[in-house]
Amino acid sequence: MLEKLNEIQVFKRIKNELRREDLKMKGINFKLTKEILSYLLFFFLLFVNIIAVWITVLYGSFLGFQFSNLWITLLMISTIVLSAFMLVIKNGNLELKGYKFIVLILFSSIVPRLYFLFNENPVIPEEFTILLKVMPLNPVSRLSWFFHNYYAILGAMHVHPPISFIAINIGYLMFPNLVGLRFFSFILSVLSVGAVYLILKEFSKEVAYLSTIFYSLNPLVIMFTVVGYTEPYVLSFGLFGLYFFIRAFKKGATYAIASGVLIGLSLLSKSTLGYIWIFLAILYVIIFYKNFLQSSRLQILLKSLLSTSISFLTIMPWAFLNYQSFKGAYISFPLFLISQFLKGKFQVGVFNPAQTTIPAQTTIQLLLKYFPMYASTFIGTTSYIELVLKLLIFLTPLIVMTAFIGLFLVLFKRKKYNVDYKKILFLVIWILIPLLAFLILIRDVRYFLPSVLPVVILPAYWIKDMKTNLANAYKVSLTGFMLAFLLISYSIVNQSYAGIASIKNAVEEYNIPYKKILTNYWLVSYMFEESDVHVVQDSNVTRLMEKIIKENYDCVIVWHHNRGAVYQFSDEAIEFFKLNYEKSIKLGSNFSYVEIFYK
Repeated sequence: MLEKLNEIQVFKRIKNELRREDLKMKGINFKLTKEILSYLLFFFLLFVNIIAVWITVLYGSFLGFQFSNLWITLLMISTIVLSAFMLVIKNGNLELKGYKFIVLILFSSIVPRLYFLFNENPVIPEEFTILLKVMPLNPVSRLSWFFHNYYAILGAMHVHPPISFIAINIGYLMFPNLVGLRFFSFILSVLSVGAVYLILKEFSKEVAYLSTIFYSLNPLVIMFTVVGYTEPYVLSFGLFGLYFFIRAFKKGATYAIASGVLIGLSLLSKSTLGYIWIFLAILYVIIFYKNFLQSSRLQILLKSLLSTSISFLTIMPWAFLNYQSFKGAYISFPLFLISQFLKGKFQVGVFNPAQTTIPAQTTIQLLLKYFPMYASTFIGTTSYIELVLKLLIFLTPLIVMTAFIGLFLVLFKRKKYNVDYKKILFLVIWILIPLLAFLILIRDVRYFLPSVLPVVILPAYWIKDMKTNLANAYKVSLTGFMLAFLLISYSIVNQSYAGIASIKNAVEEYNIPYKKILTNYWLVSYMFEESDVHVVQDSNVTRLMEKIIKENYDCVIVWHHNRGAVYQFSDEAIEFFKLNYEKSIKLGSNFSYVEIFYK
């Protein structure tokens, strides 16, 4: 019996040893399989990154960007090299803390914006308009002029409130040049990145860091929040106001008061965009009201009422100083927009009576040919196709595509991503309202600025929740490429108005005669005050040809863009210029460029 028991124990021992050997062999095979998969993934990622870089080059080349700059080449190479080290990264953690985070945010916020701050030329039409309307070009005693002409400043643009113009004036008093004109815009643009991070932390601490980086490098944000526009003021004040409004429900009434003042300052910067923050504040209360305890709901309503009331009280002093401008900004113009919407007259904003969409790229022309019902140019404005293309370019295609993926995942896999559906609803409505206003009423990409924040948070949701090591490799690869794409797109957008900024320099560099100029861009008359500049007022091609032959212009300056020009020259007129002038140069990108024809 004892011998039999010993045999059983020996048998079990041998069986266990064989099992361990078998598991060991399986482990080796598993490791080999995983290693093979890792190598396959490596080559796949390398291939994807190379294809992605190639697509980026095509994208930039289509828009007219030249990839001859050294830093662009290095950026491309670094994107490819990044994929070669994917498998070395074990945890794929994209979260930086402490001083590293602060340094990176400051770097990504300040450096890209410096280009616009120190650019010597007005690159935006409205910037020069503001310069002409609210201040003398060469003030003898700037300070006294400012205080004696405050009434003119308050009503300078009639439908625009005064805060941005007052800030621009103060900046101009400090630095009587374009740096002064943009100084406070630059400061607020950088600060707005901080406001974005604070708001994103309220939604999800996990995606706040990555979303903030995407926001700080977004071409649309960089382009329109540094130059002398009203948007930097309405956006920055509004973002901080929204943050304090959200915090007011967790803290005391002081936050509600601060929120009201800041949203009021946003309204005093631009009424059409300022109202969006009132809407978002009300929307936030409606969506998240039931999330609060029954005992605190009355306080929530009172804080909301307090914040909204203070917002409107903040703008009331302007009504006493200049009631007509106040009425135009907050009553007449908004009612006009609503009436246009109800009547179905969607031609507010951009003026472009040309029959072809500008820029006249092959892709757009094909769309015009085969899908005229979607791509036709409406009277007095631009086509939907052009609008969508511009918005896609400014937001960058990669961000838009990954935002759609992120939205799909958080909607249909909410449990996996642990996202509150109310937050997603709030973000979606936040995107849709400015988008509808942009597409239907005032067709300018600037009016989508308030919705950049919810757009950039969606890709971060998707990227952040990739859990496995193999997915981490792809996560870092995708993030690296998205940042590279943003930087490249930012450089492309830089050139959108580069043609305008370099007109005078190009005339001097190429020795272009400019005694007598024909143009469709009205600011040329201010650039060449010593010249005889004729701004086209007639779109009839036959009369235009007769005028050119009769007047014998030294050069023709054409801005291929839907903003600022009296109208866009037709293709027939452009061909006529090519036949009658020996030389021509192009400045800027295909997206928005200046063409000069000269003898």
